[in-house]
Amino acid sequence: MGRASKAKFFSYSSEEGMSFYGTAVEARAAAQTCLDLVRECGEADGEWPDEAETILWGEVKEAALDVSCSLAYVDYNLVELEDT
Repeated sequence: MGRASKAKFFSYSSEEGMSFYGTAVEARAAAQTCLDLVRECGEADGEWPDEAETILWGEVKEAALDVSCSLAYVDYNLVELEDT
């Protein structure tokens, strides 16, 4: 069995899509940067863009991991991420 990803945190917005990070600080900073950019657009337009409500960040708990027993049969399971 292989190792699960070390990217334990993510940020998302409808404009930027999904990005993964090694720390919560990085993920939150990326989400804050997106929010700051949306705020600037809102100030220019006089109202908050709908994209503001799509901005989020969080912790990845599990990831799909190849658990194949042979080359003839491929399978994936959700596996809890390790703390390494």
